[in-house]
Amino acid sequence: MRKYLLPVSIALGVIFDLLFWEKSPGVSFPLFILLGLSAGYFLLRMEGSAPKKINIWLMLPILFFSVMSILRKEPLTMFLGYIFTLFCVILLAVSWFNGLWPSFGITDYIVNFLNLIGGMIALPWQERKDSAEPESGKGKKSLLPILRGIALSLPVWLIFIAMLSSADLVFARQLDGLLKNFNTETLAEILAHLVLIALVGFLFFGVVLFAARRSAKTILIAADKSVISPFLGMTETVILLGGMIFLFGIFVLIQYRYLFSGQANITLEGFTYAEYARRGFGELLAVALLSIFLQKGLSQITRRESDKNRNVFTFLSVAIVVLVLVILVSAFQRLSLYETAYGFTRLRTYTHMFMIWLGLLLGVVALMEVLGWQRYFANAVLLAAMGFGATLGILNVDQIIVQRNLQNAAAGMPLDADYLATLSSDAIPVLTENLTNLEMPETVREGIGAALVCYRDVYGSGAQADQPWPSYHFSTQRAQRALSGVNAQLNGYRVDTTGWPVVVTSPAWNDYSCQSVMGID
Repeated sequence: MRKYLLPVSIALGVIFDLLFWEKSPGVSFPLFILLGLSAGYFLLRMEGSAPKKINIWLMLPILFFSVMSILRKEPLTMFLGYIFTLFCVILLAVSWFNGLWPSFGITDYIVNFLNLIGGMIALPWQERKDSAEPESGKGKKSLLPILRGIALSLPVWLIFIAMLSSADLVFARQLDGLLKNFNTETLAEILAHLVLIALVGFLFFGVVLFAARRSAKTILIAADKSVISPFLGMTETVILLGGMIFLFGIFVLIQYRYLFSGQANITLEGFTYAEYARRGFGELLAVALLSIFLQKGLSQITRRESDKNRNVFTFLSVAIVVLVLVILVSAFQRLSLYETAYGFTRLRTYTHMFMIWLGLLLGVVALMEVLGWQRYFANAVLLAAMGFGATLGILNVDQIIVQRNLQNAAAGMPLDADYLATLSSDAIPVLTENLTNLEMPETVREGIGAALVCYRDVYGSGAQADQPWPSYHFSTQRAQRALSGVNAQLNGYRVDTTGWPVVVTSPAWNDYSCQSVMGID
């Protein structure tokens, strides 16, 4: 493996530079991930041992999230696609020869990821002779020490050159004369390319070495006992959890009539519909999150020597989870009322989906407490987070926002056309479909047209068409095709670019603002 690792690392560094230098990510991201995984697999197979079969399951989220990053342009969906892809790649390196990742606890994730970071930095610099590869000649020198020497020498040379130039005017003049013979901007760009190539190659080199040398030595930390020795008595825990149950129970009883008895009871208490809808769901969401981590913390530090104590703690934990689920339903209802009254936005849509996955996580936490599987809490949180990210991509956040807001507008609610123009290119196909929908009110279609004109000005500049192939993005392509199909319907709109924000005037002489078109590049 050592014979091929260095040239493969340099080649991947060069490929990364070609794919990403001054280019927005597109198909380049999943392509580079695929190349990196393939190269790592074949190099590690040269070690003589196959990876654990359980690691095949990690390929599913890697492929899904990397592909999702080129199907959606909505910022959070893309961000989570990058994050979860890289997270699973790191987990794959840590567990390559041991396959222990399904049993990782919170401490295992932290310690092993820190070990990987340390190994990535230290292993490439260590001079180790691979006994599995015989020397081809006694006088043959390895290229790796030479490259390491050059890498160490460059910053030292630059520092001393700067100091000597400052100390001696004659030396500085001669150096300036020498540099005038070269294009310093070109040299700086070449140096930047070389640094990027070296950095990517170095990281790949370190990851592969870690997977080959240290992943087999990974062990589960405190597999049979808690990392923190329990120190809290059962009496104190019962008082704390009992108080929470009492408080949550009172809240649930008060909320019962609003949850199940209709909206009329809201105004009977002296609150307007808008006030009730606008307030509370954020605080209730925080209560639910805090309750999960409080229950988990108590589970770690509470002494439960007898079966009776364990059963009491399990009963109280399940009761807490049930009441928190009801509180989540209340928060979900408040958010739904808010969306109905004021329309859908990204933040409200994120929160909506997050609460669903938080509710599922609460149910899993209760089940783990009953079955004694508390160790798998970290994996449950990870699966819930990935489920949230996958849901954003599958459902298409910006498309949902447009669809629901247009439904509300068709029912007589006001349409915020300016906000529609701040969404990503994911929103454009559904906007173009409804522009020609004669069942939509004329004022709504006028607002849709104004939003599309904002998008058309960005796409019509030709910048997207001139993007290199590594930046190709399916969402962008769909948006361009959809816009070209309705170009004739948008010719009656006028655009004023003399000020900021850009103003679009409809054929009916109504003005709309192009505040900021997001996610287009």
